[in-house]
Amino acid sequence: MQHVPVFRKPGKKKKMPVRNGSEIECLGVKLNPKHKLFVDTWLTNNWNGTEAARTAGYTGTQASLGVTASRLLGDAKIKAYRDAKIKTLHLEADQILQRWAEMATGDLTKLLDRKGQPKLKEARKKGWLIKKLKQSADGSIEIELYDAQRALDSLAKNLGLLKDSVQLTGANGEIPQFQIIEGAPVPKK
Repeated sequence: MQHVPVFRKPGKKKKMPVRNGSEIECLGVKLNPKHKLFVDTWLTNNWNGTEAARTAGYTGTQASLGVTASRLLGDAKIKAYRDAKIKTLHLEADQILQRWAEMATGDLTKLLDRKGQPKLKEARKKGWLIKKLKQSADGSIEIELYDAQRALDSLAKNLGLLKDSVQLTGANGEIPQFQIIEGAPVPKK
């Protein structure tokens, strides 16, 4: 049996049905509310597609939600909305410095109540401070903040307090000449 290719007539493409209501226009892109929620959650949840898909109402295993997220992120309308939304969310240099400062001085106790339970509203407001938020099977919640030392290093480098290179100059500002002597003893530390 010979395979015969099927050709479609040029013209309108068949539209996929929108299951969650009509399309809405957001930042010049038409998409359904479920897709909008997916992108908005993806952008505010450290680009975690699996969790964004779950929040947007998709169901399935962790692996299938990951596949769904990957498929959604490849969709042209979703890409267009994502790119437009990212442009509206860009951070200025002073905002980046402010966030590094908050990471460097982040205090886990500000995200906990008196009983040691996480204040989820507060955690959502300061989401960029949280590296990991995990609930175990026994109901306990683990919170890990981003590394304060790394944030301090980034902040110090940006402010010029730390240098990655050193330039040596002589007494008159000239670059000194060094001579390497083979077999010379290496000073002990």
